[in-house]
Amino acid sequence: MRVDKARELGLPVLARIVSSAVAGVDPSVMGIGPVSACRQALHRAGWTLDEVDLIEANEAFAVQALAVGQLLEWDSEKVNVNGRRHRPWTSHRRLRLPDPR
Repeated sequence: MRVDKARELGLPVLARIVSSAVAGVDPSVMGIGPVSACRQALHRAGWTLDEVDLIEANEAFAVQALAVGQLLEWDSEKVNVNGRRHRPWTSHRRLRLPDPR
């Protein structure tokens, strides 16, 4: 929602998008695209990763999250501080398992 609309409705402004980026990588290194995208977004914002208070990262695949974190050298204490809720094996359980009845 735009800031002016939130204010018109009397709602608090909870966040502000400062920068964004999209990046593609060679399929042989698929999974580390977030590294390039993060670096681009930080550069556009004029920030360093040390200036970011919290990081929300998709951790659907643990090895990918670990690789991205290692390449970006982020402080793991800042990552997904509100929990890691993405559990792909539960969201499609009905499609994968037979009906127990």
